[in-house]
Amino acid sequence: MKKPWRKWCLLGIAVVIAVIGIPIIINESYKVNSGYTTLWEAKDVLSYYGSVLGAFMSAITIIITIRFTRRQIQRESYFKAETEKWTAIEMSFADALNTINPTNPLMETMDTGLINPQSAIITFQKYEMSCQMVAGSLVISLNFADCQKVKPLVESINQCIQDICKICEDEISAYSKIRDISHLKTAEETLKMENY
Repeated sequence: MKKPWRKWCLLGIAVVIAVIGIPIIINESYKVNSGYTTLWEAKDVLSYYGSVLGAFMSAITIIITIRFTRRQIQRESYFKAETEKWTAIEMSFADALNTINPTNPLMETMDTGLINPQSAIITFQKYEMSCQMVAGSLVISLNFADCQKVKPLVESINQCIQDICKICEDEISAYSKIRDISHLKTAEETLKMENY
């Protein structure tokens, strides 16, 4: 805690000496007018010192501007990368929810399920497998930190998938019974035809 305070105090003292102290020293040196004599007057030396100090301050301003711009670019690239990452995560969740949507297999089997129960069974088995694959693919696409952020959502999707898989098993069981009944009817008809 003391080091940053000391650093700023030393910087403030150095700035005060550079801006006020050195011009006073230059002016006082030319007042005494003893020892080393120069072709310059005090105003020329002060003008030169002002130009050097101005150039130094310009250089510092440029360095600060470059550092600020660099940090701003890093910040913007970080936000852009995060936005792209979360857009991709959002898309993967949207795809997952679309995959586990039970409307598709229900609509597909609604019209033909009673006519062709084996096709309905295969449709629900594919759907159940797709749902189980979605459960694993959501977690794989996330790193640990992101996974912790969306953990409740992933858990609720996994619970929904478990419920859907149970419903699929019930549907498969029901269509299996319909298939068996249709096979039984076919067998009975075959037996009747053989008895005549």
